[in-house]
Amino acid sequence: MFDWLGTLQTLTLRFNQLASLPSGVFHGLGMLQTLNLGGNQLASLPSGVFDGLGMLRKLDLNHNQLASLPSGVFDGLGMLQTLRLNQNKLLSLPIGVFDGLGMLQTLNLFYNDLASLPPAVFDGLGMLQTLSLNDNQLASLPSGVFAGLGTLQTLRLSYNKLASLPSGVFAGLGMLQELHLNSNKLASLPSGVFDGLGMMQTLALYSNNLASLPSGVFDGLGMLQTLRLGSNKLASLPSGVFDRLTTLQELHLGFTKLAPLPPDVFAGLGTLQTLNLNSNKLVSLPSGVFDGLNMLQRLYLNRNDLASLPSGVFDGLGMLQELGLGSNDLASLPSGVFAGLGMLHKLYL
Repeated sequence: MFDWLGTLQTLTLRFNQLASLPSGVFHGLGMLQTLNLGGNQLASLPSGVFDGLGMLRKLDLNHNQLASLPSGVFDGLGMLQTLRLNQNKLLSLPIGVFDGLGMLQTLNLFYNDLASLPPAVFDGLGMLQTLSLNDNQLASLPSGVFAGLGTLQTLRLSYNKLASLPSGVFAGLGMLQELHLNSNKLASLPSGVFDGLGMMQTLALYSNNLASLPSGVFDGLGMLQTLRLGSNKLASLPSGVFDRLTTLQELHLGFTKLAPLPPDVFAGLGTLQTLNLNSNKLVSLPSGVFDGLNMLQRLYLNRNDLASLPSGVFDGLGMLQELGLGSNDLASLPSGVFAGLGMLHKLYL
């Protein structure tokens, strides 16, 4: 069909009704750089279907019905930089399916039905920057499954069924900037699980079953800007758990069942802009608990059990723009409790 198009660089066949591909259909397209087959009805791929496409940079197979991949289907695609397999029905990945894709930078596998990963499935992907495995059925991760992904910047594992993490599972990911582990079944975190992730900027752990945090679990994350811990079962926080997060801008702790707060729990978070403590079980606030949060712009304490506020509890929060105190048990407020909040323009009582 395409035999006479030897100089073709881009071929888009997306959102048609293709249910199968003839063997050798892309024969002669040796200059092709982009092939988009997304949004069709492909349930399988012929063995060798991409043979001869050695110049291909981008391959889109998303939004199809693929339940499996032929062994060696991507052999010969050594120049490939982007591979999109998301939104299919993949149940498993063949061992070595990505072998030879040493130039790959983006690998999308989200919204499939993957229940497990072969231990060395990502070996050789030393240039990979984004790996999206979210919205699958993964219940566990093989030890060392991410070993060798030293250039990885974004790793998405959210919306799976992970109940635990292997010790050292993220070892070697020194360039990682975003790690999404939210919406799993994690009940605990291994000690040192985030060691070596000094470039991390975003860490999402919300919507798990975490009942406690290991002491020093966030030590070493000195570049972290956003930490999402909401919707867990954290009745308390270890003293000093956030001490090393000196660049943190957002801290989300809503829906975590927190009852008391350690007096110095937020000490050192001088760059914090958003603090969400909504929907916990706080009955009181320690005096000075927000001391030093001079850059704070949004503070949410809605839907707790606060019956009173300490005098001067908001002193020093001169940059505050939004303050949520709604749905508590406050019968009165200390005189001058909002003094100094000259930038405030949203107050929820």
